[in-house]
Amino acid sequence: MNIKYKNYTIEPDGANFNLSKQVDGKTKTGESKLSTQSLGWGMKFTTCIDRIIKDTLADRTETVSLTHFVDEYRKLKNEILETVEVL
Repeated sequence: MNIKYKNYTIEPDGANFNLSKQVDGKTKTGESKLSTQSLGWGMKFTTCIDRIIKDTLADRTETVSLTHFVDEYRKLKNEILETVEVL
């Protein structure tokens, strides 16, 4: 059973989990295609959630205070834990 959240997939691997992300890309001919980017192997579930949050926040380009970052981190963590869907 895989766990899907937005463009991330958490896949069980024994007692641990592997994390991957679907990213947009292009072929050599310029056609759009989706590819899978691995974000980690053999991680605990909570580590996968932490990695998703950090990856999401890393996409933002603004500079913020530590307090703002922690607030955003908490919001994303709560959102993920509330909306994780099992496939």
